[in-house]
Amino acid sequence: MVVARCNGPCDLLVYNMERLSELESTENQMAYYYDEGRGKTLKPAQIIAEMVYAVEVETHKWLRGMVVNVVAPNSCLVQLVDMGDRLTVDSSKIRILDKIFCKFPMQTIAISLGKFVYLDT
Repeated sequence: MVVARCNGPCDLLVYNMERLSELESTENQMAYYYDEGRGKTLKPAQIIAEMVYAVEVETHKWLRGMVVNVVAPNSCLVQLVDMGDRLTVDSSKIRILDKIFCKFPMQTIAISLGKFVYLDT
């Protein structure tokens, strides 16, 4: 089953809900891996926009997120690649995404329609 959510007047997020159990498994493995201190910490200057990282969104909950941009010296705007949500996180909550968590494809696709043009009827 595919689910879509409107994210603005011209933006749509499409989710693949058929692989939800695989996504939950990946999230559980990430929580264990990063809570054990295995992920490499980055200095704020090392964080690159448009790269996908492991992001701690709440205590013991790690998700895959793409850094959209750095919004302050120690915080980044991140888009979660499996849910589509955007949030600002402290740079200390970002880790290099280990390659074992890259096997599972991103589950959200962002679609932008561009400008609406109204036709006269």
